[in-house]
Amino acid sequence: VDGRIVFANKAAADMFGCPYAEFIGTDILDYAVPEEVPRLSEFAHARLHGDDAPEKYQFMGRRRDGIPLRVEFLVRMGEWKGQRAFHVFAQDRTSEHQALRALSESERRFRDLVEGSIQGYFVHSDWKIIYANSAAAGIFGYDPAEFIGLDLRQLIAPEERDAISSLRDRRLAGDVDAPERYEVGGVRKDGAALVFETFSRLVDWDGKPAIQATILDVTERKNVETYLMYAKETAERADRAKTEFLGNM
Repeated sequence: VDGRIVFANKAAADMFGCPYAEFIGTDILDYAVPEEVPRLSEFAHARLHGDDAPEKYQFMGRRRDGIPLRVEFLVRMGEWKGQRAFHVFAQDRTSEHQALRALSESERRFRDLVEGSIQGYFVHSDWKIIYANSAAAGIFGYDPAEFIGLDLRQLIAPEERDAISSLRDRRLAGDVDAPERYEVGGVRKDGAALVFETFSRLVDWDGKPAIQATILDVTERKNVETYLMYAKETAERADRAKTEFLGNM
């Protein structure tokens, strides 16, 4: 009543770390951190005057010893000994809140690592790209926003699509002998050919099987290898011609 606790069960007193006998008569706002007080006061004022106010909400509270906790309130208007009163059901959500914060921080670190990588990273399901970093989009000449949602098959050279489709089916079927690392001929947005090395594995994504791929553009390396092979063959042909010439002489 008027913010003053006139009745409580022991669980409420325990939640806020206060002896039950001392809990009765305290002000509910004493168990909220100072920066939350204006918001909670606004909710109470609106509810008393029949204005819209949320019935269920969370706020940062604190125990009597100062230890912070996350509290969820479910509030209804009623009466207590002939007076209008707030009926409050409270739950301690501290553990859940900490777990969500830890998850959010872990996801942020993951995004930072993925976005900061020079390797391309993407996830596809039913051939559709559902997540990708900027490096993956850049390898194929796309902006990140337009890369999401593309059909993976249009990024693969036509002559390689059947082989990649077979590998994908084997991986989804649980074939442990399906190679995880291999090179693939690809097609950039502008039609230029490229070669990329990929490491792929099966993952769970939003409750569905998907394939995660880490890729590296090896086009330049392959071009160098081709040039070196050509130079080696040219040198060998020249050597054979010299030997034949000297033999004929």
